[in-house]
Amino acid sequence: MPFTCFNRNIPDEAHEKIQSMGPAGVQAFAFTPSGGWVIVVEGGYFARGIPDECFNKLGEFVNAGHKIRSIAFPHEGGNRWVIVTDKTYYARNIPDECYDRLGTMWNAGARPTCIAFPPAGGNRWAILAGKSLYCRGIDDECFQLLCNYAQGLRPAQRVAFTPSGGWVILAQDRYYARRIPDECYDKMGAIGANYFVDQVNFAASGGWSIISNTPKVALAADPLRNFEGHILQVGGQWQSIRDRMAHYKVPGVSLAMVKNNQVAWATTYGQVEAGSSDWVHADTVFQAASCSKPVTSLGFLRLVQDGIIGLDDDVHPKLGWTLTKRPCVQASWEAKVTLRRLLQHRGGIIGRGATNPTNSCSNFDDGGGGGFGGYPNVSGVGVPTTIEVLDGHSNRAGVTVNSHKVQLVYEPGSMSAYSGEGFVLMQQLLEHQRGVALRDWMGAHVLAPAGMTRSSYSLIAPAYSGPPAAGHGSNGEVINGKRNRYPESSAAGLYTTASDLCRYVIAINQGGTIGGQDLIDSTRYQAMMNDSLGMPTGNIGADSEWFTHNGANAGFRCMFKGYPKKKAGFAILTNGDAGDTLYGEIVAALVSAYSLE
Repeated sequence: MPFTCFNRNIPDEAHEKIQSMGPAGVQAFAFTPSGGWVIVVEGGYFARGIPDECFNKLGEFVNAGHKIRSIAFPHEGGNRWVIVTDKTYYARNIPDECYDRLGTMWNAGARPTCIAFPPAGGNRWAILAGKSLYCRGIDDECFQLLCNYAQGLRPAQRVAFTPSGGWVILAQDRYYARRIPDECYDKMGAIGANYFVDQVNFAASGGWSIISNTPKVALAADPLRNFEGHILQVGGQWQSIRDRMAHYKVPGVSLAMVKNNQVAWATTYGQVEAGSSDWVHADTVFQAASCSKPVTSLGFLRLVQDGIIGLDDDVHPKLGWTLTKRPCVQASWEAKVTLRRLLQHRGGIIGRGATNPTNSCSNFDDGGGGGFGGYPNVSGVGVPTTIEVLDGHSNRAGVTVNSHKVQLVYEPGSMSAYSGEGFVLMQQLLEHQRGVALRDWMGAHVLAPAGMTRSSYSLIAPAYSGPPAAGHGSNGEVINGKRNRYPESSAAGLYTTASDLCRYVIAINQGGTIGGQDLIDSTRYQAMMNDSLGMPTGNIGADSEWFTHNGANAGFRCMFKGYPKKKAGFAILTNGDAGDTLYGEIVAALVSAYSLE
């Protein structure tokens, strides 16, 4: 069969056997930590310096007609090895967790194409089995890439580690590498011009081998991989999502895509914090900023559904706090402050374009108001309560409220002024009526039923596994305290993942229902969509119907969009102040790649 290879600084006999046996079709090749090696081809095998038991077991499998899918030797050496065939697997003295996981995956129907052990030894390993993979203790960027490849049409088939900690991922027509010898990478490119690279292996001595029996042919386009590599054309050349992240100095991005009202894929790029060794994964939490608002709106609509308040009732009697008004406010305006108008940012409350001059009820300037700056998560910076945010001041030592007093400043319904302050007013209403903090009520009645298991309105990043994303300024610098705190939970306080945010998208696509759980009833759902309650909506009833929201906290930018009639949508989370410009490019590429609009 077709065959090509290139070897550098490996044992002469190994080189000769690869050359002579390779045309029969190489099923597996591996080096041991002590300089041994083994090659398996269709109908035969040869080895030098591998453990006797491994050699004998390999012979049993080959003679029984098994196809060998992977052979690997842990870094500690000795009688430690694993063989995976198309029919079974066998191992000696590999990490217990690796062996147990291999069994679990096998029993679930997964058939590994590769098991690999990094040079650091111990409980560090990777098992690849198509779209199923499990890793422990490997390089975090490598793990990120393996997870990303698992989302596409052609998952990673092999991963190999160098003695110094580098690695290479092979995924048929694509490969990705870090810190491997330059010549090895160049030869992969040269071979890849005519062949798919089937195997790359690294010897403990620093040598390496590239093997292929698969001529390059045209494959079906992979929409996800094509999208990643075609975000924007610059100077006639397509730039990838990683190129654009570097351009805007945004360290990390998390994406998820909804198709047929399922999370079709979730991919991540870059780091949770610039310069760190922790990379973004699908379960990394980001601040959702103002994307908190549409999620919180489900909670406010539940108050209506449960009979606590009518959508068009005056909110004043339900607040448990006195909403003040500017002297220019007419008395007749007060009863017009309703949940419907507050959710539409038409509630008469101070907001963007309805703040300055501070003694005015009309002819506002265009600047100021509407959002919140947050409070750095550092010693000596106190955080106000909901009431203190509403009052615009605190009498407690160490607490300085950095936002305006929440007031009635214009006639409700007469204009639109984006108002996070209006959401804090509704937060006070919910907390007063339910007798619990918004974060607790939303967790129990919206997030948990929606299956948003890695989402929280906690004041600080929730203690899930893995570090949360840190915020970054426009020059890529980490913001003071890494993440600001937002007591204005309803407006800006949600921590979430792209996959969780897509569960919200799915719920709205499905009329307020997900996983058999009705988050809101059909009456409230229709009001939400028809009247743009909590988020912009458009083209209602048409095939192009949509809903969306974006968000901007210090160091974080995000957005989502759903298409109910198309059963589609997406969510994008970034940890940089330039993330909004970046996600604008990402959205355009997504919409084009998946024909969403």
